[in-house]
Amino acid sequence: MRVELLLVREPIFDAEGELFGYEIRHSVGLNGASSAGSDESASETELVHSLIDSHLKQVTGGKPAFVRATSSMLVEGLVQLLPRSRVVIQVPPTFADRADLLISCRQMFREGFRFAVDDFVAADNADRLLEIARYVRIDMSTDAVGDREKDLAMAGEARRPAIATGIETVERWEACRELGFKLFQGRFFKSSDRMSVQSAPAQSIHILRLLRLARDPGISNRELEDAIRVDPTLTFRLLKLVNSAAMGGRGIESIAHAIQLLGRIPLQRWLTVLLVATTRGPGGYDTELAMTALVRGRFLEILAQASRGELDDGLSFLVGMFSVMDSLVKLPMEEVVETAGLPRGVEEALLSRKGPFGTALGLAEAYEEGEWAIVSALTHELPIDDLDFSTTYSDAVSWSKGQLDA
Repeated sequence: MRVELLLVREPIFDAEGELFGYEIRHSVGLNGASSAGSDESASETELVHSLIDSHLKQVTGGKPAFVRATSSMLVEGLVQLLPRSRVVIQVPPTFADRADLLISCRQMFREGFRFAVDDFVAADNADRLLEIARYVRIDMSTDAVGDREKDLAMAGEARRPAIATGIETVERWEACRELGFKLFQGRFFKSSDRMSVQSAPAQSIHILRLLRLARDPGISNRELEDAIRVDPTLTFRLLKLVNSAAMGGRGIESIAHAIQLLGRIPLQRWLTVLLVATTRGPGGYDTELAMTALVRGRFLEILAQASRGELDDGLSFLVGMFSVMDSLVKLPMEEVVETAGLPRGVEEALLSRKGPFGTALGLAEAYEEGEWAIVSALTHELPIDDLDFSTTYSDAVSWSKGQLDA
């Protein structure tokens, strides 16, 4: 039986802020995978086949993929089909209570598979799984950081790096790092709290102002060209981008040629992509944040194209791209919107998540988090038909990687 499988990835970072790997989350359709046994079994089979067929390296860029395993996946031999060099199998603490599952895990461990204990706690039987675990995952979304010292100490004694999961804020990330966690997962890297670390790059401000000029019908093409050309580096990068294979390789030789041949709306798109690319720093946080902006932009553009013309795909693209721009350019979102001169509907979506663009952005954000019930509810509020979310998300990720590599 073929089922609709929804996949999403969430990055895992090390203590220096470099990308370490991704957790892969999944669901059967928008109603979840746990409503019926047959649906759950189909979901697990489809997950394994999807990760094999899509070439896991393409999904994770060669980084480790953390994939949750159920007892049935282990008993039926599905987990063993995954490429052992590219996956880390997440197992729940309850596996320690079943001798048959422990035997299977130990055999896989001897064959070279890596394991992580999910939702780890320092229980009496925890050492049974620590024997085969490479990592432990400790949920830090609710408990006080100090309350998990015992769990972290047990992992440390076994020399198993601990992953702090569910990190929502920079403050909690800092506290977990000071406590001794080695790896971190959660939405903290998207937080605008990080923007206080440094001031906005001058080139980012320049591109935001160029976007305002490109939208102004009172500004002539020559004036727009002159405003771009004052920055030779920006001119070079923009021409390189518009001539890249990802953009179609059109043989455009100058900014004037680009404006005349293709018009201002495509120019605004390229400037937005370039803005994201120029704000990407050397660390993993900024790269993943740039990927988030690009994926959201492309995801919402495809969603709008399925809306029977009721959502403008160009504006939807801008909404997605600008949704984390405050964190990228180190400015409050109100200042980003004002500097770029964004349309009212886009401004409304970015500042208050209201209006149809706000609903679409909320859907994209919920999809990123694997909040399938919210995705389902918001889908019914939008005029979209027959959208394959899994393919849309996969296409958005592939397109975004192409932009950053251009």
